[in-house]
Amino acid sequence: MFRIRELNSVDSTNNQVKCALEAGEAEGLVVRALRQTGGYGRQGRAWSSPFGGMYQSLLLRPRVPAVQLPTLSLVVGLGVRDALVGLVSAERAQRIKVKWPNDVVYVPHSGQSAEQSLTFQKLCGISLETHAGGVCVGIGVNVVPPERAACAGYSLEYAACAGHLADSAACANHLTEDFSPNRFAQPSHSSWVAGKNTPAYLVDLGLDAADVQTAVSCVGDAVLQSFFPLYNRWCEQGFAAFVDEFSAHAALDGKEVRIANIHGGVTQVGVVAGVDEYGRLLLQTSDGARCPVSSGEAHIL
Repeated sequence: MFRIRELNSVDSTNNQVKCALEAGEAEGLVVRALRQTGGYGRQGRAWSSPFGGMYQSLLLRPRVPAVQLPTLSLVVGLGVRDALVGLVSAERAQRIKVKWPNDVVYVPHSGQSAEQSLTFQKLCGISLETHAGGVCVGIGVNVVPPERAACAGYSLEYAACAGHLADSAACANHLTEDFSPNRFAQPSHSSWVAGKNTPAYLVDLGLDAADVQTAVSCVGDAVLQSFFPLYNRWCEQGFAAFVDEFSAHAALDGKEVRIANIHGGVTQVGVVAGVDEYGRLLLQTSDGARCPVSSGEAHIL
């Protein structure tokens, strides 16, 4: 289904896909870049996109009711998670979770302090935009830390990863840069940083890769392969077919959270009790009521 257009550097893969939507291009285009100079995520937030990450956007034209479209980001999250668990070590794979509404995260080891056990490290962010009669899905995955991606050294601990980098395609009105296939070195210290929303990188979770370009292509291809059957099922059956699967891998279930709007204001507080068939987060409030939340950011208390 997918036609991959791989670039060295671009302003935003989302912008490229939205231009393609305006031009009437068929469903299935994927724009992937080694770096973005103007990347952005959900709600237009700036997305730092240095060399070492996997940045790709999908052009989709699902024939589904408009009310169903917001749940697509949850299905994308499941597809990304399925792909990533197949690329890392088995012990760490079980700690990769989906976080409502649009993240894939890594949960630190249970041996850490109680405060750290509630701290998620972000592996992937997902954005969803309707545009010109179609949908642009942006996916950013942390593969190699930027400082290591730029290193010339290489540790033989990392074996070659299946996959290849397709020929780069120049895009009109956008400059591309030539990147040598830099190899990355195993750091002399842990890259884990305390605090919420810190990044996790696949190479620290067991991803085998000979070089950065190979790693990026390997991750991008795996995401597409995992997402394709889920997308078809979602088009046919809606998100109701994924409620149990999402709950099985949900990072927030059973945790007390506050929901904040785009301006940071708190709109709801409660204990997460799963998601419903409309993709809404279900909160058990202090008065015993169950409140469905359709939008916002969830922060653990």
